[in-house]
Amino acid sequence: MRLNSTDLIAQYPAVTIRKLLRTSICASTTPAITANLLTISKKEAAKLLKSLTRDGLMTKENGALDIEASYANTVKGNAMAQASFLPSITRTKAQAIVAALIARAQQVNQDPYYFHCVSAIQVFGSYITNAPMLNDIDIIPTIGWKSRFRDDKIKNELSQARSHLACRNGRQFSNIVENIYWPQTEVLLFLRARSPRINFHEADEIAGLNISCVDLYRLGDE
Repeated sequence: MRLNSTDLIAQYPAVTIRKLLRTSICASTTPAITANLLTISKKEAAKLLKSLTRDGLMTKENGALDIEASYANTVKGNAMAQASFLPSITRTKAQAIVAALIARAQQVNQDPYYFHCVSAIQVFGSYITNAPMLNDIDIIPTIGWKSRFRDDKIKNELSQARSHLACRNGRQFSNIVENIYWPQTEVLLFLRARSPRINFHEADEIAGLNISCVDLYRLGDE
């Protein structure tokens, strides 16, 4: 998804809405959290979240009053959270980005440094259409432990060791979840390779939705 810096969403600058949606990718938000993030009143925040729900960018998670409700991103909302203000690219360029992504996945699977493997890569969105110009590439990577790691105790020890190594190298984790899942995150960062065109999604985001996906890569199909 591509945004223009002059776009307005729910009467707010697109960059402001993208900031809100990015904070809500992994955790729900509320009017109080949104008000603090955007420096607006709680009443204004509740109105904004209600507007984003009408626009299909967020969904209300409970039956509480709007002022106290919690909201989560939809698939459309997560796509906008990762949207860029970059110009469109040709399909040929997008295909080159995908080819490089697959090559990196194969490298992860062959490199003993990584504890996890990339078992599958799927794509959905504009990439699987006939559009000649694309804005971004929506990818669903499937990451799991490599088959040689079977013992849960060993897995925990390896994860802790890798996280401690990252800390010694200067990385800071904002919470225990980031610390625990660093080995998987490390793989995702390598796969993305800082490309602003690649948007990663989890399979759960589109489960049950009428969204077509296409396999790009399966471990063992090389």
